Amino acid sequence: MISFMRIHVAENEELSSYQYKVLRLIFYISIPLIAFFSALNLLHDHLILGLAEILLDLCFLLCLLLFLNNTHIEKIKQFLLISSFVILSLLFIDGGIDNSGLYWSMIFPMLCYPLFGCRTARVQILILAGFLLLLTLLHFIVQPFLTYSPISLLMAGVMYFFLASMAHIFESHRESENRRMQVSNQQLEATRTELERARDHLEQEVVQRTTSLRQTAERLAEEIREKEKIHQAWRQTQQQFIQAQKMEAMGTMVSRLAHDFNNILAAMMGCVYLLEKDDDETKRRSRLRLMHDELERASTVINRLKLFTHPDSGTMETFSVRKFLQDVVELARLTMDEQIRFDVNIDIPNEAWLHGDNARLRQVVINIINNACQAVSECAKPRICLQASVVSGEQLASPEEITHPPVQHALELQIEDNGCGIDKTHIHRIFDPFFTTKQAGEGTGLGLSMTHATMNSHGGYINVDSQAGQGTCFRIYLPLLEESQSVTNDTPACETNVDATANTIECGEGQCVLLVDDDPFLLQTHGELLQSIGYRVLLAGSGQQAIELMQTQGDDVALILCDIVMPGLSGPETLLRLNALGIHRPVLFITGYDLHQQMEILPADAHYHVLKKPLQVPQLSREIKQQLHAEIRHSG
Repeated sequence: MISFMRIHVAENEELSSYQYKVLRLIFYISIPLIAFFSALNLLHDHLILGLAEILLDLCFLLCLLLFLNNTHIEKIKQFLLISSFVILSLLFIDGGIDNSGLYWSMIFPMLCYPLFGCRTARVQILILAGFLLLLTLLHFIVQPFLTYSPISLLMAGVMYFFLASMAHIFESHRESENRRMQVSNQQLEATRTELERARDHLEQEVVQRTTSLRQTAERLAEEIREKEKIHQAWRQTQQQFIQAQKMEAMGTMVSRLAHDFNNILAAMMGCVYLLEKDDDETKRRSRLRLMHDELERASTVINRLKLFTHPDSGTMETFSVRKFLQDVVELARLTMDEQIRFDVNIDIPNEAWLHGDNARLRQVVINIINNACQAVSECAKPRICLQASVVSGEQLASPEEITHPPVQHALELQIEDNGCGIDKTHIHRIFDPFFTTKQAGEGTGLGLSMTHATMNSHGGYINVDSQAGQGTCFRIYLPLLEESQSVTNDTPACETNVDATANTIECGEGQCVLLVDDDPFLLQTHGELLQSIGYRVLLAGSGQQAIELMQTQGDDVALILCDIVMPGLSGPETLLRLNALGIHRPVLFITGYDLHQQMEILPADAHYHVLKKPLQVPQLSREIKQQLHAEIRHSG
């Protein structure tokens, strides 16, 4: 019988918790209740039942201790079932106080269903019911030993099965809810597992995508670095190409310069010879003026040569279009073969002004003219024509090309040759970087691409018309400044710009001038020149000598006229040494180098006038007078 009454503990967590609570409640109620009824039974002479209840109560106390320690739970439940079966059977047989033992069996279904569930409880209830029925049959058939009436036994059986049915319905409903909850939990667990699997998959995807994006970002960064290197190399190549083009033209230029300087020297040598032979004062003065004009011509050639060979400064400035084109034409003539016919027509008013990088724009025109010279090199009668005019926006071939900003007037510069021309299959690519139709070693393919970039950066526009064998015509359009935008003097504040026709010489009044120059001939010549216009002169051949003279004889010095570039102490360094010694005088600097380059040598907060060699006596006399007058006003 006991083998049929084994307890099957439920596996799910919610049911075990429920049974645990029920079991604890049974112990807490049954132990004091059994103790109470065991005492009553002993008092009413139910000795066997009372002793059995006392023994059962002690066993329950032991089971409670084990239960509270969470040990042997399954065996405790089995013991509880068996002991309940035994004690209820004894109560049924003994009858207990006032024959109430019959009714205590009613609690058995209430005990079995919560603890063991419907399946196990049905078996256990039927076993108890069968055992009690067997005892009842023995009572009626064999020998009466029960104290109950037949009606009481019948009513007790009905109540037993009614209470068992109610407990079964309640427990079935609870188990159904538990199963539903288990299904829901299983579904939730499956969903959670699927979500975790999806999460793990997504995390793996994110890691893979992140790794891929990181690799892509690294590749892009590397490509950007490579492109920056290429762009930097290209810019360096641009600068090198500009210089290479200039140096390429130096061979032709040197021969032209030699020709021009030989002409100048021949004229001057002839004048010197005639000066020695001729006593006529009028003719002597005429020949001296001719020598002066030839020297001016040589100075102009040297200045234009410096503009051609000096690297681009990248300085945006406002300048006269007419003077710009005149300089370009003179430079072009220096680099051009004498057999080429060069026609020039500059129809530009004096008040036309451009704002841009003078050097880069000059190089653009020179590049196109050099290309034209190469194109006509095999012509029997080579000819290049440069024509400049001012056009309005409506007259432009494509007025929308100049869109930043819109302009009312533009410079149209047309350079045309009768050379070999450009094939129609190549003409749309001539502005592409590194594209060239020349033989290896004759060109890099950067000239026209740089020209196109320069025009874009100046808000300009360039187009070309050409046919193979029929020559080429380049047209350049650049926006002109309006009258409200133009300025009358674009020369830096520190550079003196004097009208070349002003020949008035302002003489001194015996003031002392310290002249500093490392060239002995210039030192002597300029010293005599200053004396000739009314100044006393102290001569210093170096910066150190100038400092010593100022320390010993500086009280009489009213102005310092100093070369910038000298061995040892330069002009600015000499000035700083004098200022450190507390010696302050008006200063005029002179230089034979590029003016803008030399201004970078001067202190950043300095405002000194700089004169370019060769010195013009009228300009020099006016500058000295202005500096002396400014010092007098400052002292007053």
